[in-house]
Amino acid sequence: MDRLLPRTARPVSLRRAWPVSRAAPRWLHYTLPGAWVALVFACLSFTPSLLPRSGPFQGFVSGISAAIGYGLGVLGAWLWREFANRPPRNPRQHAWRSLFVTGGVALVGALALGWHWQRSIRELMGVPHPASAGFLLAPVVAAAVFVLFVAAGRGLRAVYRALDTRLARHVGPRAARATSGLAVLVLTALVASGVLWD
Repeated sequence: MDRLLPRTARPVSLRRAWPVSRAAPRWLHYTLPGAWVALVFACLSFTPSLLPRSGPFQGFVSGISAAIGYGLGVLGAWLWREFANRPPRNPRQHAWRSLFVTGGVALVGALALGWHWQRSIRELMGVPHPASAGFLLAPVVAAAVFVLFVAAGRGLRAVYRALDTRLARHVGPRAARATSGLAVLVLTALVASGVLWD
């Protein structure tokens, strides 16, 4: 039967497909380009700062930086696919392994250098040194902040798509996209400025 079908119509072998874990929720799935750029931004966030940082605050800064890098990586990959006229492709298994190995080594090195730089800044400013174990909380806080901000960004995207779908029934598609995007931007600005919390 497979010989009668063209190559494009034959079923894809399960061994070649990227193994997707059904146990993991959808909001924990990330793209490879976004993860690479997030890794670079996270490592750069450990560079010396003008003021000394505690471990939890360093983790907060690293998590935000990684989330921004992830968004830029996803945007860059989408622009590349649009210009190259290519559909999204599932990365191979060894690509994720390379990311995990490289990311683990890079993050450990960045954490060690960041701790050394923060101690040097505190010595120059005459600020007492906190406990070294507190700086070990930075990766935990960074991971939590990264997941939270990426999930918030995906939530805003879901709101945009829902508004676009509803408005497209009454107005043109361009007007629906523009109005939905403007509404999401205004909502994000109001939440960030604290107006909705007062």
